[in-house]
Amino acid sequence: MRFTLVVAFFVGLFFYGCASVDTPEQAAKNELLEYTDKASFISEQGSVLVVASYLNPVKYPKKLDEEVFGVAVSPAGASFDSAVLEGVGAASIERTSDEVAKGLGFYLPWASYYIVKAPALEAKSLRLDLGVGGFIAKLDFVKVSRSLYWHR
Repeated sequence: MRFTLVVAFFVGLFFYGCASVDTPEQAAKNELLEYTDKASFISEQGSVLVVASYLNPVKYPKKLDEEVFGVAVSPAGASFDSAVLEGVGAASIERTSDEVAKGLGFYLPWASYYIVKAPALEAKSLRLDLGVGGFIAKLDFVKVSRSLYWHR
């Protein structure tokens, strides 16, 4: 009897340890990664990596007047010249701190981080063209209907 209880305890402990527990922060990061796209190319500055996340569905579900993107440009010295949201035109570019960047769902310690904002666009998908180091990174995002976020 005692042996059975000890074995049952360790089996229960094993299954308890294998259970995954997602924190709300981890769940938000996982959801942000669903709205993330990247582009890479080689310029005279070397290899350049551009990673961007569409933040509206996760971070700003009630923001109906503008589209917000978090952008990382690596290496940090690469020039980030322009941002254009197809169908809307030029978007504003604002450099942000590393603390804000850590909430974007991805973090590259050697990158520069920006917040890109553009007027809202009624479309099912978005194309963001980012001018970096003389090249254009074309990033595509699926825009989920905001009505699906009724629970927030």
